[in-house]
Amino acid sequence: RLRDTGITQVVRAEEADVVIVPLHGDLFRVGQNLALERLTYTPSPEIDPRLSRDGTRVAFVRDDELYVLDLGTKRETRLTSGAAPGLTHGLAEFIAQEEMDRFAGFWWSPDGGLIAYRETDERHIPSYPIVHQGGPTWSVESHRYPFAGAQNAKVRLGVIPAAGGETHWLDLSEPDTDFYLARVNWESPTSLLVQVLARDQKRLKLYRFDVSSSSPKRTLVHEETSDVWVNLHDDLRVVERTGEWVWSSERTGSRQLELRDRGGKLVRTLTSGDSPVDE
Repeated sequence: RLRDTGITQVVRAEEADVVIVPLHGDLFRVGQNLALERLTYTPSPEIDPRLSRDGTRVAFVRDDELYVLDLGTKRETRLTSGAAPGLTHGLAEFIAQEEMDRFAGFWWSPDGGLIAYRETDERHIPSYPIVHQGGPTWSVESHRYPFAGAQNAKVRLGVIPAAGGETHWLDLSEPDTDFYLARVNWESPTSLLVQVLARDQKRLKLYRFDVSSSSPKRTLVHEETSDVWVNLHDDLRVVERTGEWVWSSERTGSRQLELRDRGGKLVRTLTSGDSPVDE
């Protein structure tokens, strides 16, 4: 849906003065006096570039596979394999982008050692043609569109070393096998917080995965329920010094902030009243 041309995205490292911009399908680093240093030279575009926190590497998706480029050595590492028409690695699917406001399909760990990424399998979803006939010639583009009540994409979440290696898949199994991978946040270099939303949107579970071993352990930390639906939010913030985390909930009728300990127990409410917290 991007309709503008030129530089339309600026990617910055969290803890370093490093800036990357995509331009004409390739990646460029912004240098002194705004000079652009070209980083990639490929016929296929680099999609959704994301810098490691220290700014030494950039990860991106090319041809539906996840890659990491070392900005110092210019060495490129392909992390995933096996992509096929309808099967992608590191990309958010249609529902995540359009309905859940989640555009990321992979996430750097805080220390840059690991990357969590999603595998999306839409091969069972029928292709939906869109005909363009407003110009001098007509054309057709096709998308795998999940219609209401029909099957959604099948999703797996894995963790892989940023230097390359084996993917360790996380257990996202639910009693209702049809669910949404809603949010993913790193709590620490070895701990991942994952929000799973039931398809009827009445139950949201927050899981913690210990990814320090080859068999990540899953713990249910918190659960939100509603008779109508649970609104997703981006209010989860981890307090690194204490291990506590900030969360928002609509249990009282309006969205309010609260502080919870690492195990999910309520420490105290931070806001109250009828006026909801927006952000």
